[in-house]
Amino acid sequence: MSNPITELFSLPIEKNEIGFIYFGFSGVILKTKDNTIAIDMCKICLDSEDQIKALKNLDLQLNTHGHRDHFDLETTASIFKVSGAKVIADPQVAKELEKEIPVDKLKSLIKGEKLSIDGIEISSVSGVHPGSITLFKMKWPEFSIFHGGDSGYIPLKKYHADLAFLPTGAPSPSCSPENALKMALDVTPKVIVTMHGNQDQMEKFKTLARKEMPGLNVIIPKIKEPMKIKI
Repeated sequence: MSNPITELFSLPIEKNEIGFIYFGFSGVILKTKDNTIAIDMCKICLDSEDQIKALKNLDLQLNTHGHRDHFDLETTASIFKVSGAKVIADPQVAKELEKEIPVDKLKSLIKGEKLSIDGIEISSVSGVHPGSITLFKMKWPEFSIFHGGDSGYIPLKKYHADLAFLPTGAPSPSCSPENALKMALDVTPKVIVTMHGNQDQMEKFKTLARKEMPGLNVIIPKIKEPMKIKI
């Protein structure tokens, strides 16, 4: 059986291209020309040891918050062991990781904080959710990416991005197609990839977004299917 992570990492990527795999919930692995990044990887998303081993060349892990469909200590620690990838996390998650990840490889970001790492400017945004949640905008010279975790709506007009991964609903109590649309209208991306919702919610968001933002490219991804898009 083929490994989707191996397939993604083998894709040739140009400067204006982004490769990604959606793993369900808010789990995403990104590949740019210069970086590979895993966001909200957890045991539910990575269901085999082979998939973790395939992340040996990963550069960076991001974790938005500590709920089990976004983070578990064992998975993040296992990815670090095979890759040595730096970890940037919501402060509560970072505290939990202190015993597993060396201090020089672990960074928490508080509301509004920015960090430059491996050629990426990463901005943190406090989301709306039960408990602490940190959303991330990543900026490269060629493009920028926003990841909305499973947050409800918060004002995001300062966080324009070319590509946005937006949450549309279940099983989160915070997000919905309507809240995702509000995020989209603030972020004004060229491309949106739906996540964290059921098929009906993703389709509803796509209909709403295309009505309010004509010409917008909305992608409803298939789980564990590598994709490549041009910005």
